[in-house]
Amino acid sequence: MHSCETKPFCETKPFCETKPFIVGTPGPGRKPTVALWDKAWNLAGFQQYGETAVARSRIQNEFRVLGEIPERVGPSVLCLSLLYNA
Repeated sequence: MHSCETKPFCETKPFCETKPFIVGTPGPGRKPTVALWDKAWNLAGFQQYGETAVARSRIQNEFRVLGEIPERVGPSVLCLSLLYNA
C-alpha cells in the first residue's frame, strides 16, 4: 500500500521536527505517539510505536482504516514498518 523509507521520517525530511506528544494509557495497548512538525510549527503528522502485540495490532488497524479514507478528505498514512526485531 505505502512504501517505507529505510531512515526515520524526519531524517529524510529536512523540514521536520519531532516532539513527544502522547505517552498513552498504561497497559498492553499503549501506543506512545510522537508529533511531527514542520519548521513553522504546523502539524505534519504523527508517528506511533507499539511495544506489545496488542499495541501493534491496534496500530495496524489504524493504518488499515486510515488507508481507506480518500485522499484530501482526511488524514492519510505514510507507511507501516518494523523498527527492529527484538
